[in-house]
Amino acid sequence: MKKILPVLLMLSLLIAIYSAAVAPVQAAETEPTVSVKLKNYLGNQSSIKIKPSQSYTIADSKVTLQANTEYEVKVAGSKVKLLHNQEVLGEFDSFTAKPSTYEAFLSINNRNYLGNVQFTNESSKYVRPINTIPMEDYLKGVVPKEVYTSWHADALKSQAVAARTYALSYASKIIDDTNKFSGIRRI
Repeated sequence: MKKILPVLLMLSLLIAIYSAAVAPVQAAETEPTVSVKLKNYLGNQSSIKIKPSQSYTIADSKVTLQANTEYEVKVAGSKVKLLHNQEVLGEFDSFTAKPSTYEAFLSINNRNYLGNVQFTNESSKYVRPINTIPMEDYLKGVVPKEVYTSWHADALKSQAVAARTYALSYASKIIDDTNKFSGIRRI
């Protein structure tokens, strides 16, 4: 019995160390995301300019957007076209641009956005981007737009909790960056 006790203790310690090391990876993989329809700064446009900081792939397509190259996304009937120097690279019902690395950003009409961006045709009139990013990165963009960064750290934390709770109340829905969503701002 005395020989089994140290073995069980060592086994328990190894399990605790392993689970502590694996837990952060699992948490990062399950972090909720926020999808925001970009209307506030973009307005209603039938054509927009995009420029990736690094390469982006177009999901379910062989098209790759090259870093620091300008592209155009425009309405084409009920679809959206992706063009480079007036050459059509693809015509889609909608398409999603995914970055090669998470640090990459996509400039849309000279405003930078992290994460994946889906481009859709809204009412056969407008190109409408939908930006999807992890919740924590969303909060990093929203909280400084809602309160002054010079405020006490506890006030900033409280605002982050309020913004997170509000965004989670719209889980699995697409919000927009207008006042319609009570203070949800640009990402």
